[in-house]
Amino acid sequence: MSYKVTAPLVIIAHEDGKTGDWYGYAGAIVPGGYNDKRCKVLAKEGFLEVVKADPEPAKEPTSVEDILGAVGDDKAKATEALEIEKAGKNRPTLVAKLEAIVSAS
Repeated sequence: MSYKVTAPLVIIAHEDGKTGDWYGYAGAIVPGGYNDKRCKVLAKEGFLEVVKADPEPAKEPTSVEDILGAVGDDKAKATEALEIEKAGKNRPTLVAKLEAIVSAS
């Protein structure tokens, strides 16, 4: 379970009892290894809030079909994708399709 600091400052002892305390300012996410019991108390008192794990980052489209799907018929997106493709893999099939989108009236 992850926690986000909602108070101006919280101090949480490390679970091992030896490592130094963690000082977290508003908006910080409490790192793993800090006293979960203390975090639960601080959350109950309103100093922390429980946050869900970050969702997996969106995957950049890499296949020809994915890129064309992301571009659709948007000329600006096609132009940007075309520049990226020419500087990178420079796949003739994708380049031709992107150029057709860019030059469409």
